[in-house]
Parts: sequence; C-alpha cells; structure tokens
Amino acid sequence: EEGNISAAHATTGSRRDNLGTLLVKAKLIAPGQLQAALVMQKQTGEQLGEILIQQGAITREDLKRAIQIQIYGTFYDIFQWKEGSYQFNPKEVKVKSPLYQLINIQSILLDVLRMIDEWPDVQRFVPSFEMTFQPVPGSFPADLADDGLNVYNLLDGRRNTQEIIDESLLGKFNTCKILSELLQAGYITEAAPPAAAPARRAQPAVARLRRAAHRQRRARHRQHQQPPAPRVAAQGARQAGHRRDDPEVLPAPQRQG
Repeated sequence: EEGNISAAHATTGSRRDNLGTLLVKAKLIAPGQLQAALVMQKQTGEQLGEILIQQGAITREDLKRAIQIQIYGTFYDIFQWKEGSYQFNPKEVKVKSPLYQLINIQSILLDVLRMIDEWPDVQRFVPSFEMTFQPVPGSFPADLADDGLNVYNLLDGRRNTQEIIDESLLGKFNTCKILSELLQAGYITEAAPPAAAPARRAQPAVARLRRAAHRQRRARHRQHQQPPAPRVAAQGARQAGHRRDDPEVLPAPQRQG
C-alpha cells in the first residue's frame, strides 16, 4: 500500500516462520489455540492475527512484532541468495483495517543491508544457535533497554540461543546482537554443558531375568563339558535271545522223520 510492506513470507520450504508458528514458538499462544483460530479463519475469511486479537490470545503489539520478524526475515533471506530468478506480478492488494503500522520499503532495505554487514561481527561471539548462556552472578546490566532486558530475562542456562530467538520475538539478528553485547560487557557467560545422567540401575524384575538366563547358560556349558554316558544294553527280548524275525539269526534246522 503506497509502497509500504504489509506482509512478507516464504511460500515454499519450511513453515517455521509462518505467523502462527512464530506465535506458538514465542509461547504467546498454545498449539490448540492456533488450530481453533485456523478453523475460524476458514469459516470467516478473516486474518489470523485479527482472530487471535479478538479472542484475546495476543495483543496488537505481539502481532506487530511477529509480522515484522516475518518481513525482515524474508528480505534477509532474499539478500543472501547468490543467484535466482524474479517475477513481478502487479495486482491490487486490499488491506482491510490494518492491525499494525505498515513498514516503508526503504527502511526495510537499509535495515537488512545493515544486518548483513554487521552479522560477521555478531557471529564471532555467537557462532552457533545451540549455544547456551547464563547471567554472571553479581552483575546486572541496569542500563538495558526493553529488548535487551527481554533477552536477559530468558537466560537461565537451559534455553539455547534458538529458543531465546523464538521466545523473545526479536528475530535472529537482534537477539544475537544483544547476546554478543552482553558477552563483551561481561554480564553473561556461556553455560557449561549439562552433565551426563548416571546410568539407571536395572529394575528388580529385569535383574532376576538376567540372573536366570546366566544360570541356564552355565548349566548348558557344564553339560557340554561332561563325558558322554555309556550306552545301555537293550532290554526285553534281546536280553533273552534273538527274536525269530531278527534278520541276523537263522532258524534251527528241522529233523526229518
């Protein structure tokens, strides 16, 4: 609208940055609330953000921040492309009662170019989204702005960087830049990895089964080591003499009168 951006998101690939997904990962709404809002959206045709505001699930400020993350993240990804093809399809876009202030395209481009330029310096201190940080005891950054305080309050030694990005709703660049500044100022430090959990003891029933199986293996082993038992002579008719129908015994000759 008048050169301003009302929304931007990827239509292919991962759905990680969809509006509903962003709000769930930020723990502003539950997955069940999102599904209910999507059902209502299909029935009424209203915008998802408008439905969630009407339901009292989020505030206008929450929606504004989530949409800004979508817009800036989309443009940031586009500027990382080494090559690609573009197609411009002009069409009229009607924004019904905007729930947030539209963003000027020039502001977006300047901010994204600044992010790309500063990212290598930020990445020196936060090279991985799997890193976990915790506050340094006895130090507190009293001069933090609201966004910095938001990130600082999420540092508990358990959340990794990606989780802090999701829950702070500030985007990858802004969150990691705040973390790098806190690190350099000595207010936070990287948390040690959690110690490996001790091996669980076998349950009593399982232990009994293992002992029984072990005894059976030992018994079979002893049987294989014992010498073979001597064969026992046949009983019955063979002890009294050969049977008449035994092929190895010839009949006695008959006397002729």
